Amino acid sequence: MAEFASDDSYFDQIAQQEQENVQRINADIRNKKDQKKSSVVSEIQRAEALAKKLKKVRNVYRVISIGSGVTVAGLVITFLVMNWQLLISGVEGMSMINGIGKNFGVKFVPSLSIGEFIFLLFLWLIIIIITGILMIIVYYFDKCGTVNVFSEDFIECAQLFNDLD
Repeated sequence: MAEFASDDSYFDQIAQQEQENVQRINADIRNKKDQKKSSVVSEIQRAEALAKKLKKVRNVYRVISIGSGVTVAGLVITFLVMNWQLLISGVEGMSMINGIGKNFGVKFVPSLSIGEFIFLLFLWLIIIIITGILMIIVYYFDKCGTVNVFSEDFIECAQLFNDLD
């Protein structure tokens, strides 16, 4: 009977160890659930903070888009008005650039100053450069079948055409 008693204590010890293991595992599970809850809460907070930042960035982007659109519209209007002035009145102080309006006696359109004339030439230069770049892109689009100038296919196609020339 003494042997059975020792066996019972052995099983009791094993049962107690298993019970402690189960309690430890349950505690670990509770801790992990708490950690997951806290990590989910922190992820939600980070997502909300990111959403607020994105909203601010979106608003800034809208302002920049509106500002650049107004600037481009202003440049186009300035370009058209200055060309009209050049055509009608010419350039003040430069007798070789007379507008057709001076021949007909038009007095209400002011002549361009030399600085304005130089600015107009600068705008013409920019338009010519942009047109040239667009023509090159259209040419390669027609030959290569791609618009993305920075893609590897476009670069390979451009190299092939350079080799053919």
